[in-house]
Amino acid sequence: MLKKRKRRKSTRVDTLIGQNSLVLGDLKFEGGLHVDGTVRG
Repeated sequence: MLKKRKRRKSTRVDTLIGQNSLVLGDLKFEGGLHVDGTVRG
């Protein structure tokens, strides 16, 4: 008998904001986001 596998949440990163980056204003996106820098908005 086969068992159903549980779905995992997506850990895919579509957008990366680097460590020395600064984003001013609104940030809109779909998917995964990884922020090492700063976002102000």
